[in-house]
Amino acid sequence: MFLADPVDVPAELVQYLAEQLGIDDPSCVKQYTERRMTRFEHQTEIQQEYGISPFAEVKAAFRASWKGVVKALRRLEDVQAVGIGAVDLSMVPPRRLTGLATYGLAGKASALRRLEPRSQRVAVLAATAKAMLARAVDDVLEVFDLLMTTHLLGRAERQSRDEKLARYP
Repeated sequence: MFLADPVDVPAELVQYLAEQLGIDDPSCVKQYTERRMTRFEHQTEIQQEYGISPFAEVKAAFRASWKGVVKALRRLEDVQAVGIGAVDLSMVPPRRLTGLATYGLAGKASALRRLEPRSQRVAVLAATAKAMLARAVDDVLEVFDLLMTTHLLGRAERQSRDEKLARYP
């Protein structure tokens, strides 16, 4: 995700990065938005370099293969990195959590940024992250189950059938 305002970051972070980059005046970060297209060009470069795509564009289809399992596990790891698994949302009624997640998954980022008060925005984002985590876990289990039933059990059935046929004259 990219910030709506790319310079809307904590001053401490700007100071830290300025020190790392050897920049004497960290307030020069304000010049970043003078040319409107700079941030969009940088976002495109970052997305291309690291293969980043918006969550809304990611399809949950994985191949029934070990590579598919690894891909599903990596997606699960990415979603877990948000840290929502450690957040206790048990006090929120499940129906409300589902409604917030549905709104978050279907909504545009610009609309979500404008949600006020801030607590409502946080609630939608937390519910959305929790739903994405559940989907990612389901995807891992589903592709693993599919792999087990089609690949391994299929192989075992073929082997059993071949053994039975070998017993007949």
